[in-house]
Amino acid sequence: MRFITSLLVLSFTLSNLAHAEDKAPPSAAEELVNLIDLEGTMRDSTSTAFKPYLDQLKQQGYAEETVKKIEVASQNYFDQIATDPGLHREIVGLYSKNFTEAELRELIHFYQTPLGQKTLKCLPLLMQDSMNLGQKYALKYAENYKAEVQKIMEADKEAK
Repeated sequence: MRFITSLLVLSFTLSNLAHAEDKAPPSAAEELVNLIDLEGTMRDSTSTAFKPYLDQLKQQGYAEETVKKIEVASQNYFDQIATDPGLHREIVGLYSKNFTEAELRELIHFYQTPLGQKTLKCLPLLMQDSMNLGQKYALKYAENYKAEVQKIMEADKEAK
């Protein structure tokens, strides 16, 4: 009987310790990742980035119903990624690795301001538009680059 009582007391104590860990305040990195709404930001970003592909499918003559099914399947896929606890944990780790606790607190303070909130809303679209501009300018110079690399490679073949 003492053994069972001891096991119950030990079990209760360990259970309370486990719950105490769960209730520990989040680190600054965890607080920041929660504040920036990683999941929502990823959903918005992927939807914005994926829209041109869906539009392209429509232009290629795929039925509206087919495009909608692809959109739903893609959103499910992106949701799996965005809600993966491992991703969340690793992103918290990235913030912890790259910023001090004081810097993280400053970021939290900034993102709680009206300008910070606006930045969080605009950032995904700004990043997408920036990538599109980068691609536009990469294409602008791509032919010259290809020609230059081809010339270098031909010179290498001739030298052998």
